[in-house]
Amino acid sequence: MTNPTRKRVVTLDDLNVLNQNAAYARQKGEEASAAAQLADTARQNLEVLGGDTQAAGEQATQAAQAATLAKNTATAAALQASQAAGDAVTAAELAEGAAGSANQAAGAATTAAQRVTDAVLDLTDIKVDIAQSAALATAAAGITPRNNLAAITGPDGYYRAMDTGYVYQRAGGSNTRRADLEALSRKSIRDVFPEAYGAVGDRVTDDTAALNALIADNDRARIIISRPYRITSRLLVQGKSLSWIFLGDGELYSDPGTISHALHLMQCSNFKIEGPKITGRTRNDLARQFVQTPDINGVNSFNSMAGIFIEHSQRFQVMRGELTYWTDAVSINYSSNFQVEGVDTHELGEEGFAIRYSSNYALRKSRVHNHNGDAILIKGEGGIIEGNDIYDGVTTYGEPTVIGGGITCNTEDGATTPIRKLRIRANQVRNVQYGIGLIGGQDFEITGNTLDTLLVGRGIDVNNSLAFNPNGIESGYSIISNNIVQNVLSSQGIFLRSGAVQVRPCVISGNRVSIASDSPTDAAIIASNATVTGNIITGVTGAPCNGIDAINSAVSGNRLEGQFNVPLILNGCATTGNDLAVTSGDASAKIYGQSVFVGNKITGTQPIQARADFDGVLSNNRVDAGAANALAIFDGAAGVIGPNRLLSTGAVIADNQVTRTITIDAANYGLKNWRAGVAPTTGTHKLGDVVWNTSPAEGQPLGFVCVVAGTPGTWLQFGLVTALANQPILKGMTLNNVVNTQQEILFRWDGKTRYALRQTTGNNLQFIPRDANETLLPIFFEFTGAELQLLNYPVRLGGTFDKPLRLSNTYVFAGNGNRLRYATSAPGAITDGVQLQDCSAGPTANRPTTTVAGQQFFDTTLGKPIWRNGTNAAWVDATGATV
Repeated sequence: MTNPTRKRVVTLDDLNVLNQNAAYARQKGEEASAAAQLADTARQNLEVLGGDTQAAGEQATQAAQAATLAKNTATAAALQASQAAGDAVTAAELAEGAAGSANQAAGAATTAAQRVTDAVLDLTDIKVDIAQSAALATAAAGITPRNNLAAITGPDGYYRAMDTGYVYQRAGGSNTRRADLEALSRKSIRDVFPEAYGAVGDRVTDDTAALNALIADNDRARIIISRPYRITSRLLVQGKSLSWIFLGDGELYSDPGTISHALHLMQCSNFKIEGPKITGRTRNDLARQFVQTPDINGVNSFNSMAGIFIEHSQRFQVMRGELTYWTDAVSINYSSNFQVEGVDTHELGEEGFAIRYSSNYALRKSRVHNHNGDAILIKGEGGIIEGNDIYDGVTTYGEPTVIGGGITCNTEDGATTPIRKLRIRANQVRNVQYGIGLIGGQDFEITGNTLDTLLVGRGIDVNNSLAFNPNGIESGYSIISNNIVQNVLSSQGIFLRSGAVQVRPCVISGNRVSIASDSPTDAAIIASNATVTGNIITGVTGAPCNGIDAINSAVSGNRLEGQFNVPLILNGCATTGNDLAVTSGDASAKIYGQSVFVGNKITGTQPIQARADFDGVLSNNRVDAGAANALAIFDGAAGVIGPNRLLSTGAVIADNQVTRTITIDAANYGLKNWRAGVAPTTGTHKLGDVVWNTSPAEGQPLGFVCVVAGTPGTWLQFGLVTALANQPILKGMTLNNVVNTQQEILFRWDGKTRYALRQTTGNNLQFIPRDANETLLPIFFEFTGAELQLLNYPVRLGGTFDKPLRLSNTYVFAGNGNRLRYATSAPGAITDGVQLQDCSAGPTANRPTTTVAGQQFFDTTLGKPIWRNGTNAAWVDATGATV
């Protein structure tokens, strides 16, 4: 009780009164405890007596419980009084020591004074309650049961009519109803049997009315369900706020086709349901699967039939028991502070357990099997889902194309805030559609679960779609650790990646994952914005998928073993300290973007691929590729590569050198490089493909390059090798080209050789021009403001009459008899133009022997010029005389 009008400063007298009342409360509590002991002794004595001792014993037990209640109430009041006293002392100390905080001290003192006053008034009421409870307990101890009012005869005393539950006081031969003792008995926790209210319990008789009457008549009772009771409508419990227990090993059997929920509780608290079996529809009774049931506001909601349906309730337990043939076995909504444990649910059209819009709960050590929907559906925060056993999902009872699944949390009905603080631990999930799915959840833990043989869906799925999250609530900030995920048949092991909905950073650690999907898009772990560390991933022989597929994540300390398509697919990741012992069909690792791939150990059958957009660091890794290539660097990769330790064909090497080729498959990845002795003559090749010469030597090319794509394409050699002593120098540049020991410089454009400056044998230099068809052309030397000088060596101009030496508009050529002739137009025959005279000189003995008519010679012996006559038969002088 409170009195808001009485407010004053606490005094020493108030404290004294408070202490006195507290002492009085403790004294009365001790008296109540003694009364309880006496009542219990009376019960034991009555049990020894004959007659109707059981009912008398029940009354004595009720009295003892009432006395105990009084004791507890008194003790609570004493504690409250002590607390108030402490507050008053604190207020006094504040008032004395806080000169600068007078207002604060005064306020605290006023509050303490009010609490003292309230406690004093409450203790006054408690004294009255204790006195009344003691009297009622004394009366209750003497209540004798009778079948009905007519049977209440005999000596004065207290009696209960069992047909109505009313209590009567008999005095002077008349019976007076005592409602105060009825309330006391109802508030006592006692065993109540449905048979006392007319129930039969034969699974045939309709016991609905009897059970509802029992529930309405008892606030504090243990309702014992020991037989199979048939019900044809729901058992409604509303507004019960005292301890109420529903237990036993019997059964509540719903009449097929007529019921929504079996046991429906609204606005209840401090209750417990333990033990009974609750059976719903039969296998063929599927039409009732979506019966609508009014909620607390009278609105039809949750289109399903539940064995136990609880809403707007708190502080309760659902323990043990078995629920079968329902849509949802246990459905709890808008409730808090409850526990569900040890409940077996099966043959279900939807969920085994559905917890919606609730908080601070635990679901432990329960089973869901042979179910059509989610085993456990969560839409409430602050929950613990621990140690449950989920197995053998079916399509039998609900949607015929959907296999029963595992544990799911979602915001599919339009929630605008995330579901927080879920702890999903140590659950066993096997032979169902999927394992654990979370949508719109944050600050959750998924730890120590075993997920085995998942038929369609993912092992652990932090989903990114809008299908079950229409408002796009972000997921993440969570931990997925120490789970076993194995035998995932057609999906991913652990999926945590942003998509239509953002997934925030998470930790994926210490999990063991093995999936049997052979899809190239599936992977044991798919993650973004995550720390993926310390996981063990095993590839399945014959069904290779990918290992870890990560974006913008830290991937470290993982162990991958077995057969994969690609063990590691990494984009923008920091990847360190991973250990791979794998066989793979495509690559040991594909590295994209600004990734750091450092300090990893890979023993495999395919190379690491630094993809075309790689712009990170790839170094200090150890790669043993067996007989395959160790490293493939794609055209366009711009990152830092090296040093690495790369092994291939058994050789240990370093600094990005390999003993075999570094290859990239042309059909899939672009350009390729490999080694051979000659340019390829078979196969299809792309522009830019390169073959490196396996036997480079002087006079041989370094390799061959494809200049026209095709089969085999057009190939040219490059990088001719020569000894340093034989390399010509042109303006400080070394020319290495050598063809058949002839060094040359080629001038090319439009893919054609237009000029060649060639050094031939004998150190002769040739200048060779060609046209666009590479046909030889005449030689032109053109100088402006300069002169052409040929010094110290003879000049040879060779050719025939049709290849003359052109001097401005005069043509000089070798004509008839190879005599030098000239003409003013291009010659067409060896006799064209005019022959130039030969004016050589010498003694008579040295006259030319090969001559032509008119040829001149100066005979130094004769001291005069001479000529060959017109028939070229003799030499003649100027007079025509033969000499």
